[in-house]
Amino acid sequence: MEIQSSNTGDVFNQTTPVGSSIVTTQTDSSSSSSSVSSQSSTATQTDSISSTEANSVFTESGSAFSAFLKTALGGDNKVEVSEEELYAGLIQERLNSKSEEAGQIYSQEKAKLMQSMARADGYVSYEDVALTALNNTVASGAVTQEEAEMINGEAFAGAQLDSNLDALYDDRGSEHDPSKAVASISEALVRAEEFMNSVTNGEKTVEGRSLDSGSTGHSGAAGSISGSGSILPNGSSLSGSQSLDGGGGFLWKPISESDGKLAILLPQLMAGMVEKLEIHSSLPPDENSKVATGDYKTDSNGGRPTFRFDKPGDDYGNDLHVVAYNKDGTTATWSISDGGARND
Repeated sequence: MEIQSSNTGDVFNQTTPVGSSIVTTQTDSSSSSSSVSSQSSTATQTDSISSTEANSVFTESGSAFSAFLKTALGGDNKVEVSEEELYAGLIQERLNSKSEEAGQIYSQEKAKLMQSMARADGYVSYEDVALTALNNTVASGAVTQEEAEMINGEAFAGAQLDSNLDALYDDRGSEHDPSKAVASISEALVRAEEFMNSVTNGEKTVEGRSLDSGSTGHSGAAGSISGSGSILPNGSSLSGSQSLDGGGGFLWKPISESDGKLAILLPQLMAGMVEKLEIHSSLPPDENSKVATGDYKTDSNGGRPTFRFDKPGDDYGNDLHVVAYNKDGTTATWSISDGGARND
């Protein structure tokens, strides 16, 4: 849901959160879009930020916190920011407050992941990138798991720009897809600093957040399906060839945050209806074409059936087919051209 207007500023009131939540009341709301193509350039500009660089804009921003965060978000070239972008920037600021080494490692990891985790159309999930970069920072030894989980909780709560406190939204959306939350850079900086100050002085309490929490919201409504497949009546599942449907539906995640291996998430409407999930080299599927079988774990990230595999997605190669065998005897398939890239 978009909350920032290009014509008038928005006024917000916050109340103290429970756990990692904050409550916001929106008094003005309208639409404004931002360029997706700016994501890669932002990563390039900010892949190495020191306290000295941040302090160079201290006077304009008014505080060291805002100066650092503004630089992490893209500097003077950044006009507006989404919840996902703000979340990624807040993680960097929180890490840097622990140690510049941790901040630098995260920044460098984030810059690399902005390239490697880009979708075919150039879209990058800042939330996924930030979580993976934070996990990699923990693996480097620069920050502990406990410290990283607290940073994750603070950044998630501090990045909320709308009334939905359980998800982070990007800068994509439309009239029929309200999964968008953006604000002007100045408004975002003020809100983020006020929130972090309230945490620091004990006015608000934030709980740690698991580093395996996964994506919470992207453009594309959960369960929206396109392509030649269909949703059958009387509770049957999807069948036929499916198209990639954007965030919230099918997801081929080549490197999961939990174990660094492939994870496949199916649309929420398939929950409880899938017997097994396999990867095949060709169709129709048979034993000769079978490449791997997924291990069903749970329904996660909005109730989507989640299957995990033994290797990273890149190890399975290219030109693959994901086949879901439904309990009603039908199958649904998705084509994956690059096993090492995120597909959703």
